[in-house]
Amino acid sequence: MSSVLQPGLAVLAVVLGTLVAFVLFVPFVIVSYRRRGSADGWWVGGWLITAVYLAALVCYTLLPLPSSGQYVCRGVQLSLGHDLRHLLASGPSVGGLMRSMVVWQLALNVALFVPLGVLLRVRHSAGVVVAAIGGLGVSVLIELTQLTGVWGLYPCAYRVFDVDDLTTNTLGAIIGSLAAIPFISRGAQSDRTAPTPVTALRRLTGMLCDATLVFLAPQGLSLMFFMVVAGLWPGSGRAETLAADPRVTWLIWCVPLAVQLVFVLWRGRTFGEWAVLLRSRPADARPAWLARGLRFVAGSGGFGLLAMLDAASVSGTISGAAGESADGWRAWLLPAAWAFAIASLIGVWTTRDRRGLAAAVAGLRIEDQRASAAGEHASRQAGDASASREHTEETR
Repeated sequence: MSSVLQPGLAVLAVVLGTLVAFVLFVPFVIVSYRRRGSADGWWVGGWLITAVYLAALVCYTLLPLPSSGQYVCRGVQLSLGHDLRHLLASGPSVGGLMRSMVVWQLALNVALFVPLGVLLRVRHSAGVVVAAIGGLGVSVLIELTQLTGVWGLYPCAYRVFDVDDLTTNTLGAIIGSLAAIPFISRGAQSDRTAPTPVTALRRLTGMLCDATLVFLAPQGLSLMFFMVVAGLWPGSGRAETLAADPRVTWLIWCVPLAVQLVFVLWRGRTFGEWAVLLRSRPADARPAWLARGLRFVAGSGGFGLLAMLDAASVSGTISGAAGESADGWRAWLLPAAWAFAIASLIGVWTTRDRRGLAAAVAGLRIEDQRASAAGEHASRQAGDASASREHTEETR
């Protein structure tokens, strides 16, 4: 109960949930566009809420973890309604019930799982039965984690395994599922194979996926690589040695850029545009190889190259020592990279059909990749209808 009332855990849940949502943003976008056909603002907001809620479940049910000096082994409570029956047996007044920590504990355990039932129905069209099973399953996982001392991290349980938590959590998920019924749209489901407009939000989503690939992915790979090396060989200095190795720097940055280059040269679109189901079409008569090359250099490829050169200048892999080269190169590389990014963002609103700066320079237009498939399907339907009419007239 004390953990539920700690506001610091709420802040931690928001921070952790937002971080998880950001790390998994690209897979979320890819899956959403292929399962739903789109990922609008409400759907992305729901993803963020889901991540924050799951982080809140972890924080409120498992944290704070006790230190060795504060550790006390807890027991198991398998009697259904034990604390409530004990409270009612004492004959409390209505005011006493309202002030009772037992009642508040039960109410908050119910409230904690109401959002789970709502999310299951709103985002996954799951009914009451699925909500009940999901609530019970998540609650059992939490209680077992507590019972096992975080799966062996502690020698025994630091919180009580309480069967009442299972029932109240499951009840909360059921209540949430029922409460969400009035807010579910009863309209026809959208066709995920039908093309949708190329909006600014869709273009920005794709650009964020591109930035994740060519800029954030190398940063994350570098951090994880050096953490692993430092953990495997602590105090050996290998992490520092590898950080100064030009081959490591170039490899970490060149691999994501090579992936983006393959996307652009092979199909004429970036990784981010593939993620949001967009493609490019020639807007003039210039050769495809020239248009795609310009597209890479004037787009996320150019931004990634500038960021890579900045990283190389900091580590001293371009020329001279790290400190000497940083003053000469980083002074303009990093500002140029961010100016490049800002110009690309502005280009989404200032170019025709939201095609963006890189596509405009390359003479390309951007469209939904399902546009031709939908047109071909409509043409086939029209052809079938025409053939049917001709056959009917012939039989007459």
